[in-house]
Amino acid sequence: MKKLACIITALLLIPQILLANTTMTLTTPWSEGQAVRMVERSVTLHGENGLVLMEMEDSFLNLSSVQCEGLYRFTLPTGAFAAGFWINTDGKEWVKGEVREVTEARKIYQKITSRLIDPGLLEQKDGDIVIRVFPVEKDALVGVRFRCYFPAQVENGRYRILLPLNFSLPSSEGDVKSASGGSIKFRLAAAFKDSQGIDGFTCNDERARVNSSGAETHVKLELGESNLNDLEISYSLQNQQKVAMAFYQVPEGNRFSLLRIAGNEFSSAKKGLRLGVIVDASGSMGSINRIRALSLCDSLSAAGDNSLQIFVLNGNGLQKVSREELEKIEFFGPTQWQHLESFSAADCDGVVLVTDGEYLTQASIKQLWIKAGRKPVRVVYSGVKYTSGLANITDLYGGCDFVAPGDTVDAAAAGIIRAVGLNACLYDGNGSRYLPLYGNLLQSAFYVLPFKAGKYQVKDAGGENLLDFDVPADQQFATIAPWFVSIAARQQIRTLETMDQSEAVIKKITELGIRYSQATDYTAFLAVPESIAKANADVMNPAYLAMFATPNFRKARQQARGKACYANQRVLMGAIEMYMMDNNDSSKLEFDLETGHINMEELVRTKFLKSPLVPPNQECEYRYLGDPSKTGVPFCVVHGSVEDGETMSVEEMVRKYSLENDLDPDDFDIPYHLYNTEGYGMGIWELMRKYELLQMLLPLLL
Repeated sequence: MKKLACIITALLLIPQILLANTTMTLTTPWSEGQAVRMVERSVTLHGENGLVLMEMEDSFLNLSSVQCEGLYRFTLPTGAFAAGFWINTDGKEWVKGEVREVTEARKIYQKITSRLIDPGLLEQKDGDIVIRVFPVEKDALVGVRFRCYFPAQVENGRYRILLPLNFSLPSSEGDVKSASGGSIKFRLAAAFKDSQGIDGFTCNDERARVNSSGAETHVKLELGESNLNDLEISYSLQNQQKVAMAFYQVPEGNRFSLLRIAGNEFSSAKKGLRLGVIVDASGSMGSINRIRALSLCDSLSAAGDNSLQIFVLNGNGLQKVSREELEKIEFFGPTQWQHLESFSAADCDGVVLVTDGEYLTQASIKQLWIKAGRKPVRVVYSGVKYTSGLANITDLYGGCDFVAPGDTVDAAAAGIIRAVGLNACLYDGNGSRYLPLYGNLLQSAFYVLPFKAGKYQVKDAGGENLLDFDVPADQQFATIAPWFVSIAARQQIRTLETMDQSEAVIKKITELGIRYSQATDYTAFLAVPESIAKANADVMNPAYLAMFATPNFRKARQQARGKACYANQRVLMGAIEMYMMDNNDSSKLEFDLETGHINMEELVRTKFLKSPLVPPNQECEYRYLGDPSKTGVPFCVVHGSVEDGETMSVEEMVRKYSLENDLDPDDFDIPYHLYNTEGYGMGIWELMRKYELLQMLLPLLL
């Protein structure tokens, strides 16, 4: 097969929740459902204090006698986000996706695919991914590999990792089962570590080989089966703590705190909640769910003297009704979620949505959350079974309760009241509010934050203090693989996603998605082999051509920019020296030791600089380490200093300077994470300083 021309873009356009964990179908222009079978599945897991990296590789065989298009679907574990993608259709070359701004990626995809016949497409939304690949040649293999991050689910102190690996070979196609022995070759390799120690480790497949040594556990499983089942791994901790802390440093020098707060002991005595209850009154709900919705309303009213505003959503739109009217309202028509735009109960403490989940998307829940003044939106799912897809789309906005046929609604009502009444959040000593990266403070919440010593508090919705704890300044930082930085970036993205999507916020989410290879609402995966990129240079702008340049060219370009940056620093150093020779008063330079900022406009005004320095790329920013009037030296936040930039990071330079001058390196306010980056934009805290509105919004997020 000729070399793959693979265009992969995360377009976030999946129209509905997918109920199957994995499917692979092949189609031709004249038929659907061509013979296909999974040949191999390989899963690798790495768990670190409850956070999990999963990389999965699937291989499928086209058993039909014609060329087909492949459609692959997979439901990610609850809370997961995709952060890597590869595809292989020739059995040799894996083509890797790179993340770029979504509109540009779409433009390139459309233009190149109009000329070529080998595209691949990755879409992600609502916790599901859909991958399209064309062509899949007859009797050929197609490989799909992706990477994602997700949290263990914490239930009553036990960590539970559910892997939705279910896949069955078609029983109606006899030739499918007979091919290649009629079995799927499955491999699982997993490693789990926890600073609190691992105890009671279990796997629901007894064939798994488990080797545990307290703080670290390894699992291996190899088998050949015609059907694959979901896997569940669970364990408890040897040392249960209210607040478990772990501290990490990645090779680049960035330091992070992983905070796990067990909230199952928190309680809220708040009474008289104001709740908006929206009942999906579409035809698919039926009379049984009407009875269930009435019972839920009664339970919510009775517990804590809560007041309810009841709405129904059906073919007539969204209407406010009384409980008595709900008993008689007609359930009919399709679910039309667009009518949630007219919801008007922003003064409520929280919203309850009773539905069977038909056509429900994350966009609809987010819209409702915004209409409710960013208060918790709790979904009560009246369905046959738990679905990780629905849990995925509700996790960010308030959570989900599953009420199966025959179950009472009392437990769901109690959970809703506790969730809305508590609505707890984490605050630091400066009053900044942090949303959990994963989970919630009803059970357990995960936070991955840039390391910052000091006092922290957990407060409920009414501002009552529930928990105080300190993050000590003197810590031992464990070195961890760079993949952990991607999880820390997701914490920032999640915070930004809860803000009004202004131009500045969208820009920052885009920058973070590009830098840390993540699909967001504004970024996309794009992968084009070098030969195809060169052949289509007319539609590939220079930035994209640079992305696929050979390593030697990229290295040469980076070296050239570094040399230009160091030349600027030498000019700046000379200008400072001349300025200090002619001026006894250096106050006009406005030097700040903590940030290293210096007023270079003063040097231009006094003619010691002929013109402002032009950085070789937009992220370069020149500052001074140490007093310019004494032994200080200029440096760039991206390239470091002339003397040490190629041998040590900016953070290492600051630590060296602090040691020599008896200073505390933690007192410096310098964006260390920008060192050795090219073209990725400013960090979140630099953005906050630039945009005062965001600076006010961050500690006041609702």
